[in-house]
Amino acid sequence: MKSDNNKIYVLSNKERDIASIEKVANRLGLLTSQFNNADLPVDNNVIIFDVATVLEFNDRSIFEQNRPLIALVSHATPSEIQHAMELGAHAVLTRPIHQLALLSTLQVARILFKKMKKKITNITI
Repeated sequence: MKSDNNKIYVLSNKERDIASIEKVANRLGLLTSQFNNADLPVDNNVIIFDVATVLEFNDRSIFEQNRPLIALVSHATPSEIQHAMELGAHAVLTRPIHQLALLSTLQVARILFKKMKKKITNITI
């Protein structure tokens, strides 16, 4: 049974990306939901964002959210990966999207997010 804890939010203006993520996620028993920055979800589930879409709309509000972020890129060149990390991504997912890639990227993003959050809370002033 699918629960809201297993939901992935997708921010992309490319229908092909949305359909591909939904298809692969459903095979893994995960729910997906497309959104735009105007209706940011209030929970803390993972967001997969298309870097080009974020840059096109020039809205960085998803990076102010307290949640794991995954950047969706085309080729995973070093410059694309660096740009995604500079935007605030915890992990990078490349096209085409496959089950193992999505599953491992979700794990990496969640683990890095937790470690970064723990590090921030342990900093004393």
